[in-house]
Amino acid sequence: SWELRRLGASVKLLTNPTRQQLQLALNEFAEQAGADADNGLIFYFAGNAHTAPSTEGRTTGWIIPKDTPDPGQDWEDLDEYAISSNHIAVLANQIQSRHVLFLLDAPFSADLFQVKPPVLKVVNTESALPVRQFITAGHGDELITGESVFKRYLLQGLRGEADLIHDGVVSASELALFLSNRVPKVTRGQQHPQFGRISDTGGNGGEFIVQMTDRPLSIARLFVNAQPVPDTIRILNIKPRFRQGIELKPGRYHLEVSADGFERAERWINLAAGEDRTETIKLSKLTKLDDAITNSLGMRFVRIRPGSFM
Repeated sequence: SWELRRLGASVKLLTNPTRQQLQLALNEFAEQAGADADNGLIFYFAGNAHTAPSTEGRTTGWIIPKDTPDPGQDWEDLDEYAISSNHIAVLANQIQSRHVLFLLDAPFSADLFQVKPPVLKVVNTESALPVRQFITAGHGDELITGESVFKRYLLQGLRGEADLIHDGVVSASELALFLSNRVPKVTRGQQHPQFGRISDTGGNGGEFIVQMTDRPLSIARLFVNAQPVPDTIRILNIKPRFRQGIELKPGRYHLEVSADGFERAERWINLAAGEDRTETIKLSKLTKLDDAITNSLGMRFVRIRPGSFM
């Protein structure tokens, strides 16, 4: 929500909602924020999703609130407990705003969501036409666990890294292409973001656009791309907690990256004024305590981790 506010958006945050709470928020989203034709609307959902054939034989997707029963047990009554792709399409039709972008940080598929490869093009008069676009974190049959790689690169993209044409704006197509390149690499092919338009919602010729905000040229930004996904990223010589795209004054910073079962990595980095730095770090697996090393003189060594012992 902080990142969207930085871009000038008015944000309503709903944490761990029930089906009723989510339904009320969606109605408000469509009827109030969506009543102005000049508004650009973003709906972001992070959580569980389910995909299955509906009674009509079409593939339907559902986003799952916290009070939904296990969809693997009884998905036939899922419409009573979850929000379906059909419902999202109806909602998209009700919205009067020209541009709407649905960001689903979940494995999600539905026949109403027409997947199309993103095409880069310069913003023009056609971009102002109405559009209902979506980007999902992966196919409906993909298993997504752990820290959200999708969200990590979504934030990087919205901070300007997805401005692939370098025209000062990030379009939904640019954002989708950026995510489609980054996320599968980091997840080693286990997650493939999907992009397209919602069918049966009228005009779909436009493009969702995010205008980049300028920042002082004296400020640098730091991103960290670590393999595997780290548990902790810290900058040891400053008090603020690290976040992707953290804005820092030019200078020297002591970076620490750690993940369970891997060697902690530390390095000093120098940031220049106005620099966007992506630091790539590959962590090494910890050596097992019983793994012995013998040197060229025949001396045998075993690893002892830091701590107290006898």
